[in-house]
Amino acid sequence: MGLMRNRSFLLVFTGMAVSLLGDALYALTLPLWVLDATGSAGAVALLNGLGSVTSLLLAPLAGTIADRTDRRHIMIAADLVRALAVGAAAIFMLTGRASFGHVLAVGALLSGASVFFTPAYAASQSGLVHPEDLTRSLSLFQMMRQIVAMAGPSLAGVVVAGVGAGPALGLDAATFGISAVAIALARLRWAPRPPRERRPFWADFRTGISTIADHPVLRRTVVLTCGVNAAGAMFGVLLPVIARQEWHLSAQQYGLWGTASPAGIMLGLTLVTAVANRIRFRGRFMLLALLGMGVTNLAMAWGSGFWPFTVLLFLGGLTFGLSNVMFAALYRVLVPQEQQGRFFGMLGSVNQALQPVGAALAGLLADQVSPFLGAAVAGSIVVALAVWGLTGPGLRDVE
Repeated sequence: MGLMRNRSFLLVFTGMAVSLLGDALYALTLPLWVLDATGSAGAVALLNGLGSVTSLLLAPLAGTIADRTDRRHIMIAADLVRALAVGAAAIFMLTGRASFGHVLAVGALLSGASVFFTPAYAASQSGLVHPEDLTRSLSLFQMMRQIVAMAGPSLAGVVVAGVGAGPALGLDAATFGISAVAIALARLRWAPRPPRERRPFWADFRTGISTIADHPVLRRTVVLTCGVNAAGAMFGVLLPVIARQEWHLSAQQYGLWGTASPAGIMLGLTLVTAVANRIRFRGRFMLLALLGMGVTNLAMAWGSGFWPFTVLLFLGGLTFGLSNVMFAALYRVLVPQEQQGRFFGMLGSVNQALQPVGAALAGLLADQVSPFLGAAVAGSIVVALAVWGLTGPGLRDVE
């Protein structure tokens, strides 16, 4: 069955696109409202930090629940909770009764529901499409995310400016409702049936840990993913510093310059989509793309000028787009479907813990030495990980 004839794929794809556009409304509206209401950047940080802490603590538990329950039901319930939480925030704002406490409560509910949605959604993608279409479907989902990431903030700004914060949040709540309906109408035709015999919860939880610990190839892949994400968190800190302190870009110029990496990612995803079924050794393809990304990141450290740096930023995005889809596809090949919720829950928790470490390291290097040295460290991490993967057994030979 082709993807364009897969009704369930199209339903979930559309629902996710609408929901992600709604997320852009929330991401713009709530922090600005908190800043205007409190005048405190610390209050904004507290609101944003709720999501990180919630994911770190609850993701492994949520993943275990996703493997013990119908994943569609979890996603539908999470979307409905998110719709109610954001809808309540919209009502508070429209009636003039919103307070920072209300916003924090909404943020906590939204973060908690999202933590349960994410591993269930990640694990359900294998059951949504035929195995032959899996890599292409993952690539299309990631392309959609990139498009929304680029266009969403601008569209959200237009909406908020036109109708105000309260109605904008009301639209966001509606997008979660649309997503819930789309998922309810979809069917996971290639998903395994839930086990008839229910094991104790903590026995299933421990299986999620052993799935990674006892599988050498999977363990190596997880280390690579977490290291690359930590390096990515470093660039999230370094790029604004370089743009402002080294290139002296205005906010508008920085916004345009910042599209170089997403444009490269989109091209990489497009190429993967076109050749997905012709890639024989996916592990080797992924590692070579990862090595290319590390080399381009390392080359940025020389700071040879604005345009060469911009070209390297584009090429880094291109190679990231090529490798990232392969990571996502390999996980779904290496991990049994009935354990994928636990796996993605564990992976999300570890990544959530490591990303602040990468960001802190980048900030320290940028302040004490040079942001270009931070780029060199981040690039060196990625190169070392790619070489480690290519020279080690197992992963490079995964088809």
